[in-house]
Amino acid sequence: MLRGDRVERIDLDAAGGDARSVFGFQPLDGAVWIATDRGLYRYRDGRVARVGLEQGLPVDAVFQMVPDRHGEAWVSSNRGVVRVPLDDLQAVADGRAPRLAHVHRHNEFDGMPSAQGNGSSSPPAILRRDGTLWLASAGGVAGADPARLPRYLGNPPPPAVIESAHRDGQPVDWTVPGVLAGGGRITIAYAGLSYLLPERIRYRTRLLGLDSEWVERGTQRSIEFNGLPPGEYTLEVAAAHPGATGAGTRPAGASACVRCGGSGSTCGSAPALAVLLVLFALYRWRMHRLQARNLRLERQVRERTADLQAQAERPVAIDHERAALLERLREQADAYGRQAREDALTGLGQPPPFRRSARACLRPWRGAADMRCALALLDIDHFKRINDTWSHGTGDAVLREAAELLGAQCRASDLLARLGGEEFALLLPGTLLEEAQLVCERMHANFRAHRGWAGIGELQVTFSAGVVAWRPDDTPETLLERADAALYRAKDGGRDRLEVA
Repeated sequence: MLRGDRVERIDLDAAGGDARSVFGFQPLDGAVWIATDRGLYRYRDGRVARVGLEQGLPVDAVFQMVPDRHGEAWVSSNRGVVRVPLDDLQAVADGRAPRLAHVHRHNEFDGMPSAQGNGSSSPPAILRRDGTLWLASAGGVAGADPARLPRYLGNPPPPAVIESAHRDGQPVDWTVPGVLAGGGRITIAYAGLSYLLPERIRYRTRLLGLDSEWVERGTQRSIEFNGLPPGEYTLEVAAAHPGATGAGTRPAGASACVRCGGSGSTCGSAPALAVLLVLFALYRWRMHRLQARNLRLERQVRERTADLQAQAERPVAIDHERAALLERLREQADAYGRQAREDALTGLGQPPPFRRSARACLRPWRGAADMRCALALLDIDHFKRINDTWSHGTGDAVLREAAELLGAQCRASDLLARLGGEEFALLLPGTLLEEAQLVCERMHANFRAHRGWAGIGELQVTFSAGVVAWRPDDTPETLLERADAALYRAKDGGRDRLEVA
């Protein structure tokens, strides 16, 4: 967030979710809604709240939230467009409700060219002046008119019709009474009348006189009967759009009447009864075979559906793995960058970055008559004696503590770096020589007051320093040379002292 000339970082982690990427922003009622790969975040009055999967949002990564003029928010994603009442979003973000109460998702079934949104577009979604919305998708721009939405809600199931009938492979006019009498292999084709994804319409059938319940057929558009027992049957077909809760109960516009057997002659002899018993036994055996076949087909459908779901979930897992790998690479790159810029022992800047930073700091002042800047070079006194007496590990600990004591006296605009060994540099922009001397004297006093260096009670550490101020004819190199000469005069004068030039 940019406030005037100050940049402020918004901490999304405070609301949970571990968001990695931000795709869009939407101001609303004094707050800003932020679309991320971990749901929606609301930033208001310095506080962040999140509405994600755990709060009932059906998708994880969202690209843009756009409020319409009817009190609802439209959220684009890679799994369709989610429509949520604004009051529900605010209630969850305020903590007044644990989950979203009313969530609707729109996809190709509702007319979108593709359910996959396009997060790389900018903006991914907009509200137009006439109150309609435009949403970017992988298949083109989708338009929605919230004012006309109520008339399209609650899509009824499509009507089903019987298209054709075949007996033993030959087409017949199934509307003619008795045309299917005589049995044999009977095949009936049907269809659901809809322009919305017709290839994904689901069907179920029921043969009255044989089936006591509806039989789910999935997207299969034909049914076959072999050797039906004598009798009269009526085939009913019902269709449903993909995603509907059930296959519906709307019967076909016309049903097929299937008749098998003779014309009704009276035969009361024992042979006729025997034939009937045989036919009944064959009927029971055939029913058993059909039920077993239906169970086998249902098992195959479940197995194939599970395979398709696993295939659909595999790209999602790959995306998560790729995102994790990119994050690890970014962390490694940051670590390498810090190693290149910072001293590994003290965490301070190293000589090349310090010189570049010093030039950048002084560049705006070059040639100015009132330029104010000071440089101090500090050297730990008798540092070799500390290493030889107490060990190099103790010397490293002393350097770290020295860096902490020096850094505690620095301002945000000051540059502090370790030039190598036990030598430090402190650049003080906008500072007169007398002010720089006071800063170094405070550092000197802190060193003398510090006890227990590296955990050793009797160890006392001091430093010598050379302090110089910028002159009109100076360059960064000459300023560093003059500070170095002042440092050597301080050391030659007995150490544990400042030399101001």
